[in-house]
Amino acid sequence: MSNIFTRNFFAKENYTATKNTIVGTLDIQNLLQITHATEKKGFSSKDIACKAVIGSGGWQSWSPCFETHPGQKQSSGGNCILRPMKVLIDFPETKFRPNKNVVLCPFICYLRLDEFYLVIVSLASVCKTSLLPPVQFVLNRSTAQVEIELADSGKVWKDGELQSEIAFFTADSYFEVKDTLKSIFDCGQFAQIEFLGKKALGWESWYNHYTQIDEKIIIEDLNALAEKETVLSLLNSDYSDTSDIANSTNTKGKTPIIFQIDDGWETSVGDWSIHQEKFPGGLKSLANQIENRGFIPGLWIAPFLLYEKSPVALEHPDWLLRNKNGKPVCAGVNPGWNGLKPLCCLDLSQDEVLSYLDSIMDKAINDWGFRYLKLDFMYAGMLHGSFKNGGAAYEWYEKAIKLLTRRKTTKDGKKIAYLGCGIPMEQSYKDFPLSRIGCDTYEHWENKFLKLIKWNARNEAYLNLKDTLGRSLWDKTIYANDPDVIFIRNKNCSLTRDEKLLIALTGSIFASQIMYSDDPSDINSVEEIELAREISKECKKYNCEFSVKEMAPDFYQLKSRDGKISGTINLKKGEIHKIVFN
Repeated sequence: MSNIFTRNFFAKENYTATKNTIVGTLDIQNLLQITHATEKKGFSSKDIACKAVIGSGGWQSWSPCFETHPGQKQSSGGNCILRPMKVLIDFPETKFRPNKNVVLCPFICYLRLDEFYLVIVSLASVCKTSLLPPVQFVLNRSTAQVEIELADSGKVWKDGELQSEIAFFTADSYFEVKDTLKSIFDCGQFAQIEFLGKKALGWESWYNHYTQIDEKIIIEDLNALAEKETVLSLLNSDYSDTSDIANSTNTKGKTPIIFQIDDGWETSVGDWSIHQEKFPGGLKSLANQIENRGFIPGLWIAPFLLYEKSPVALEHPDWLLRNKNGKPVCAGVNPGWNGLKPLCCLDLSQDEVLSYLDSIMDKAINDWGFRYLKLDFMYAGMLHGSFKNGGAAYEWYEKAIKLLTRRKTTKDGKKIAYLGCGIPMEQSYKDFPLSRIGCDTYEHWENKFLKLIKWNARNEAYLNLKDTLGRSLWDKTIYANDPDVIFIRNKNCSLTRDEKLLIALTGSIFASQIMYSDDPSDINSVEEIELAREISKECKKYNCEFSVKEMAPDFYQLKSRDGKISGTINLKKGEIHKIVFN
């Protein structure tokens, strides 16, 4: 494990941040000297800045986090044609834009020359003495310097107050980086999700039905999943850890599988009441049926989002976060929900809003009986606006997520897990140890339309794999990584057999949760059944830690920690997308 060095930055006067604060600059040559890399390796700042591959932590779950090679321009939300989409994935309020010299790295930044790493991380979420704002490292190849930008708009600073803590270290291998990150960020957060087993396994309704779900569909899928052999039942035999059986029933010595009802159960986004026509029996009965079948009942909610004309917004217009002109802050758009009408978000500085959010969680958990809660679109809690009670977004986000996740057991003592999605990565790992760490996947390799409009957080199998590999260092060190679902089906899915196996094995190796979304009653062909069995066999065979190194854009080398197994992953356009072990 590497030696860790730190540097602190303090406010130089009393002031209120009206835009993001630049608190200081790090000189790469100075960092190399402090860590003794110059004398040990002979590297200069020019070597590192100009020739290194740069890894970025990314702002939120869907932000691109893969490596940027010399001469490349980093992907960002600023490229998207649809203006409201840009607020989703870029560091809040930033004035910077990436180019061939400038790379933006929220939270974690590393510069890699082959096996050598110079790593810079923000300790805002680790600091025990102060609540600090999230950080973006602005790395300039031409100057070999790193500016430190804070998302602190609205914060009232006092002269001498701590504004940022930065750590940096060097390492000679992927695993040395991973072990050092674990020493920094492991605060016992994974104990919250131990009941999910060695590897969390689950089914969700989204990637087969999307919002077109109802009570009949959910019950049919539940019964089929309980009664048929699926990739989940096969993997459960491989990953099961009988030391904790999650207080569930009918587990037969295995860790229970999650059964998650996704988007489509609610009346509308922002109105978290049950759609009575689609679910006439209510959700309490469904959760009971899921539990009685031996599964963990799961439910999707996007707590911070709503539309300006939603019932909650019409009843409480003062709850909306507004800009300085009194208009609702745009929280993006989702064409699948309400066309191109902009989403709004809640003003988290208000006690009434927090009480409302708490009541939603209490209802879902203690009235309906769900104990795996997927909380989505959480970036909306970090958008800047004219908060009724002043302050900065990060201060209110911290308070809100602790409230949302405060229930660790149901009223009858059953354990609860929370999956974060679309979360600001730096601020969320303590409260959402289990988190999505990439963009949504897709039943096709590319999403051609969203690629055409230059949306770099598009749902797509290719980009999803890039993110899974890009945040592989985080798994079991900062987060328990959720890479999204795997696919078996042939119906309404253009992925090749190699691509399906690649997605499953990449998720198995570099993540802590495997979800599945196919219709379990519709997997009948010999080809599909054989693929499910092969995935199970291969996941068990390669059930060990691997490093990953991008040798060239979209071509990766894998190596097990003990050095006995190596392999490659090929994502290159026009070539066969597959994983191969030597």
